[in-house]
Amino acid sequence: MTLAIALLGCAESDRTGALAEPCSESGACDEGLVCERGVCALPAIAQDASAPREDASVVEEHDAGTPVDASGWDATLVPPEPPPPPRDTGPRLPPPPLRSHTAEPGFFDAALDWERHRLFLSQGASGRVEVIDLVTGARGIVNTGHIAEHMHFDPHRDEIAIALPVRLHSSYWWDDEQEGYVTTIDPAALTVREPIYVEIDPWDVIADGYGRIHVSSGSGQHTISATIDLVQGQSRVLTDSFGLYERTSLELHPSGDHAYGVGPHDATARLELGSVLAIQYRAPHDPSMPTACAAIRIDPRGRTIHTACGQVLVATDNPLTDMTPTGTLDTGWTDLVFHPSGDRLYLIDDDAPGIGVYDVATLTRVDTIDVEGRPVRLLAAPDYLVVLTPVLGGVPTTRVDVRSYDAR
Repeated sequence: MTLAIALLGCAESDRTGALAEPCSESGACDEGLVCERGVCALPAIAQDASAPREDASVVEEHDAGTPVDASGWDATLVPPEPPPPPRDTGPRLPPPPLRSHTAEPGFFDAALDWERHRLFLSQGASGRVEVIDLVTGARGIVNTGHIAEHMHFDPHRDEIAIALPVRLHSSYWWDDEQEGYVTTIDPAALTVREPIYVEIDPWDVIADGYGRIHVSSGSGQHTISATIDLVQGQSRVLTDSFGLYERTSLELHPSGDHAYGVGPHDATARLELGSVLAIQYRAPHDPSMPTACAAIRIDPRGRTIHTACGQVLVATDNPLTDMTPTGTLDTGWTDLVFHPSGDRLYLIDDDAPGIGVYDVATLTRVDTIDVEGRPVRLLAAPDYLVVLTPVLGGVPTTRVDVRSYDAR
């Protein structure tokens, strides 16, 4: 939620001290202020914080108990402010035909450029990234020169961010010994930017749309993280901050100003972006909830967080309610994506065949899409779904299926 910033006149001087003060335990602030991200601030709709607010009853109701809309969402939330528009403002290419493609076996990670409809598959130790044009079926290879692992497509800058570690990850590779590289791939030209040296063992990466790549570490137990500025300087590491566990998976919130992370041994944590990547706070302790959930996903509206254990958490800007449980799915998952509308989600898990389709509001399974084999990855585009399935046999491959969201 964007906060209004105003200069207070002399008549308001007795209230300026209330700005930026922590909210009370109940989430309340002085009259005319609202609780945003744990501090008291001017409401976005207010030109004069001393004037009565038309939505005062909504705020009071939120304090007493969050009102929900017809779909069960927090009615006090507003759509997040989007990141800046992409550099090339032209329309997306027409969607690819619904067909299958063949890729190399044993990929490490996958990223989808849904503007040009190109699939990128990192190949780990070989340093190669396989590229498949989902429209023409053409295949190509990008060589990074280092181990090629986690990737993230940034549609706002038209880049594929990629982590390039230089050795195997280890809990005993201490922080002051770590090193690696991070770079970007141009998905149109299929060229690699000169790798940026970082003093951490890079694991997961997210590109925030503002020219920054945020990186978690793959080694060192409780370890460091880094933020790389691609605009200010090629090798400028802005901040290293303690608090993340090794191999933390990162997921960017649709607002672009913060992310959530979860490690193999940690509870979910909120991370503020900008010039730093640092934990703001962790999820409230709940002994009944699993913590080692390995991966998370955030719905397109930015209102819920799904962990690989099947738990569903609320995503808000209030530390008292952020990352608190709101429900569970009937299964865990190995991968999960959302329909662009945000109304349905699609998941795969090791214990059940096919792709499970769930209603996001009720968290109930509404359909199952039959597929051949056992898929290991799903990728979502505005117009189609990509399903990646290992094919074993004499010559192992990876089958790449481009499917309609409603295909059976």
